[in-house]
Amino acid sequence: MQVQNLNGVIAVAAGGEQSLALKSDGTVWAWGRNDVGQLGDGTTAERHTPVQVHTLNGVTAIAAGQAHNLALKSDGTVWAWGGNDAGQLGDGTTTTPRPSPVQVHNLNGVTCVAAGDNHSLARKSDGTVWAWGGNGDGQLGDGNPTSFRPSPVQVHNLSGVTAVAGGAEYSLALKSDGTVWAWGADDLGQLGDGNPTSFRPSPVQVISLTGVTAIAVSGEALHTLALKITSPPFAGIVEAWGWNFSGQLGDGTTVFSRPSPAPVATVSAAEAIATGTRHSLAVGARRAYLNVRNILVHPDIHHRRLFNLRIDGVVVRANDNGGNTGFQSLSPGIHTVDETGGMGTPLSAFEVVIGGDCAADGTINLGLAAVKTCTITNYDHVGGCGGTSICCEPGDGTKGCLVCSKPGKGCPGP
Repeated sequence: MQVQNLNGVIAVAAGGEQSLALKSDGTVWAWGRNDVGQLGDGTTAERHTPVQVHTLNGVTAIAAGQAHNLALKSDGTVWAWGGNDAGQLGDGTTTTPRPSPVQVHNLNGVTCVAAGDNHSLARKSDGTVWAWGGNGDGQLGDGNPTSFRPSPVQVHNLSGVTAVAGGAEYSLALKSDGTVWAWGADDLGQLGDGNPTSFRPSPVQVISLTGVTAIAVSGEALHTLALKITSPPFAGIVEAWGWNFSGQLGDGTTVFSRPSPAPVATVSAAEAIATGTRHSLAVGARRAYLNVRNILVHPDIHHRRLFNLRIDGVVVRANDNGGNTGFQSLSPGIHTVDETGGMGTPLSAFEVVIGGDCAADGTINLGLAAVKTCTITNYDHVGGCGGTSICCEPGDGTKGCLVCSKPGKGCPGP
């Protein structure tokens, strides 16, 4: 069902019972429950169609928690509205409700924000992370768990961060080296360090996890997803850890929890991930993968046999000799595979047969996220003789040399 009276949207966020949309003009719109002002329209009246968040423009990013919301403006400041019982709005108070945006205190130079259940996170341009709000399980990461902090504090011993995420009483950070760090509640292994405990008030590294490009957790969730980009065709691998009561880790089981990352079954070539409270989502890449393999049959050691392997007329691997292109990322649809003779190799000297996943004419129709391999077989008509022999009668079609000379001898006369 389409949301009414809403267009030009570039980003969305979902909270406990409220929804947000960021439009291309930098305004924010909201709808849903509004008992603590989480829609930001200056009232506490529930709204079934979008209303504009008051006095807020120039917004570049949004985040939604259980009953509070955050907006990052183009000037690097952060604004918040809604529930504030744990200081999650960061304005130095616990005044609630706040039905209109207030600025988070003493915070600038911010490049991304995230909202947990009742706490908030911000990553600054220098790669540090700052947090405020509920801290009963150490989810602010300042090493000193207390009931709450109504103004931002710096997360301990954490730098080089590129993204942050907030769950139910725990937090995560993705670093530029592809590692993931977590802190806060850990009773269900949601920190992924392999050693669950009640909580950890300072960051610990998620074990056995590198090459991560994105992390995902929602404000009420107790499980986390990580997206890893590896070499095709396995690009977009998703791993998960934490609570698994409803199978939200996607590993084919409902084992109660997992304290370390495990691959999500049957998911590859993903490009985006998201979590709910008891479910997870992955968006398949709008790509397909094709490998072209070159096969030599009856090769003759006496002459060159180099081939340029092409996809859609573009040389992907030049001067190949029985190798392959590796998986190439392509758009779904019809593509064509062929070859030309490489350096010093006349293609006319070979019988060329295209097969594998390709049709005989070299065409292939790649579906979304398909992983296919086509073969190009080159039959050498004069090949198949010993090292000191020469071919006296070439074969035809798929046959190699029909008559070879004796070792070290020339061909017999007529």
